[in-house]
Amino acid sequence: MQHEKIYIYRSRIFGFYKRSCKRHSYVRGISGCGTYVDPKRLEYAVKGVQKIVDAGKYPAVVKGTQDRKEALKDADGVLITILQGGVEVWRHDIEIPKKYNVDICVGDTRGPSGIFRFLRTAPVLLDIIRDCEEVCPNAVVLNYTNPMAMLVSYLQSMSDMNITGLCHSVQGTA
Repeated sequence: MQHEKIYIYRSRIFGFYKRSCKRHSYVRGISGCGTYVDPKRLEYAVKGVQKIVDAGKYPAVVKGTQDRKEALKDADGVLITILQGGVEVWRHDIEIPKKYNVDICVGDTRGPSGIFRFLRTAPVLLDIIRDCEEVCPNAVVLNYTNPMAMLVSYLQSMSDMNITGLCHSVQGTA
């Protein structure tokens, strides 16, 4: 059976990764390859996703690696969901504006906090896109990373790849 290869880049939280795999596992013949910055999280993610595949008897192949180019090679789709800098840095996106009486609820999509996050995240996403251009130039890139609109607009201006953004808050709300 011919497998479509889906690459998932995740540096932090496993919950979204797991839900994404459950949502997308109904597609026949997916070969999934994911990377994490932290090798322990990568091992945890691979085991968790493999359990989903086994329980659902999906004809999918799960692989984890810390070599991004190896994971991206010949991918048909790329799903990017990162939090650059981690939660430790993210709290400053809210606390610094608050110091100047700019009260922000979440601070990941707009205002000063969204701009901080964009500036921190854009170079990392562009590095991923440059790797995609090299090893999987025909892949569809789906970005779930916030500030999604700013990042996708930037990436589209920097690359001819098929890049689009998706909001993770929409699924299951209808």
